[in-house]
Amino acid sequence: MGHRILYIPRKNVEKYFEIEVNYHAACSPGIVTLYFTGKLQIDLGDGSTFIEADGPYYNLTHTYSAYGDYTVRIYYSDTVSEIRMQVGANHYVTYTTTGNMPDGLNLFSTGPRTKWIATTSDFPSTVKYLYLTQGITGSSFTGDIANLPIILEVLETQYTWTTITGDIANISRNLTRLHLNCYNTIYGDIADLPVNLDYLQLGGKNIVSGDLSNWPAMSLKHFNLTGQNTVTGDVYYLSTLPIAYGSGYIGHFILAGNNTCYGDISNLPDCNVLQVLGQNTVTGDISAFSSVNMPDLRYIIIQGSNTLYGNINTITKELLSLNITGNNTVTGDIADLPNIRLTYCTITGNNTLFGDVANLPAISNMTLIITGANTISGNIQDIPAIGRCTIAWDNTIAGDVAGIQCQDIWLNDCRVNDYTGKVWPSAWKVISIPSAIGYGLTTSEVDQLLIDLANYVTTWSGSKRIDLRGGHAARSTASDAAVATLQSRGVTVNTN
Repeated sequence: MGHRILYIPRKNVEKYFEIEVNYHAACSPGIVTLYFTGKLQIDLGDGSTFIEADGPYYNLTHTYSAYGDYTVRIYYSDTVSEIRMQVGANHYVTYTTTGNMPDGLNLFSTGPRTKWIATTSDFPSTVKYLYLTQGITGSSFTGDIANLPIILEVLETQYTWTTITGDIANISRNLTRLHLNCYNTIYGDIADLPVNLDYLQLGGKNIVSGDLSNWPAMSLKHFNLTGQNTVTGDVYYLSTLPIAYGSGYIGHFILAGNNTCYGDISNLPDCNVLQVLGQNTVTGDISAFSSVNMPDLRYIIIQGSNTLYGNINTITKELLSLNITGNNTVTGDIADLPNIRLTYCTITGNNTLFGDVANLPAISNMTLIITGANTISGNIQDIPAIGRCTIAWDNTIAGDVAGIQCQDIWLNDCRVNDYTGKVWPSAWKVISIPSAIGYGLTTSEVDQLLIDLANYVTTWSGSKRIDLRGGHAARSTASDAAVATLQSRGVTVNTN
């Protein structure tokens, strides 16, 4: 803990407010930075220090001679139009608004490592900019959005504990930036979003509904709407909006919830992050994700009962994350996967990917999950040492298990047929390699693999799993002790 400060604004006619400082043994002398307009007089509450400050901000540093509670009183002679508070590293501030903040206040801002308690009705009608950011545990911002100032232009509560509710039709029409995280229950029709918004992020259990055809003609730079939303409509209407993605902007378009959007992906907007989650039935050729059509695209998540198709060689090579689920029929050589910075790749459905595993991107922290009617081939020892590799169904991956490099490997119906022994690393995650019928390890090879894993791998993490079912031979009593050792380390062992 550090300085614990309770902010209690008084009536405006008195022209002062107080900060309660609790200085105790766990605190180190710290810095409390107060930003105000006009002239200030600061009584530090220990009977020895009285400071006069004039300027746009005052950097208050004070060491109390003894532990205890001190009332810091700050007087102001001019109308205060801005209040900004923050603390130095390893210190904490606590303050509570009471609804008596100075009239004429234009901006209120908190800084990092702060604890604050406020409601939507606490702020004067003159406030245009409200930043309640990076609150620590115990912070709260509650109330109905209808009680916020009607001229509010920016509401930012990033990384804080907020439980805001209300109909979006009742929020300020002047808003250009709206960012509410955590446990909100905002509801209403997307048609009622303020048309001036260029940055929208609503987290929580929101239930926003409406048809995409009624979307306001807002010039969006960032859109992130999560919760139990039930937005529907053809994604074609998104292509008609003046979405202002460009240099200097994050460029998120994230629509999450129980949405039922449909239409062709060629009508989705170019952006940096594209996520359409829910029970969607989006279709179209994945060539829409090319560097020509979406030059800024780096992250894709499209979930639902989608029916995407096309060849993976058309997708931009600049992708960092690719996640496409549904009844897709994507095809192509795995050598054509984006191979520059790809860290996450999930392609599920009735896909027909092919190629040699030796040509997979050798990106150490990449997660790769490919399912469908794929015909991927090669030797298991040629799979790069990526973060995770899952390749399911109809593949012909063979080779010596001793050559495995990837420490989190899941291969269904593979054709591995040899284990020649190995000094394994001391840390591992998963070896799940159930083989196709007619292929697999012998009993002695299964026993030896289990014995070696028990002898050498002392630390297991992740899913902690060994799966040697399918066409592999059953193990014998020779590996009983090894299995007991592995299970004592939290490993799930499945054999025939």
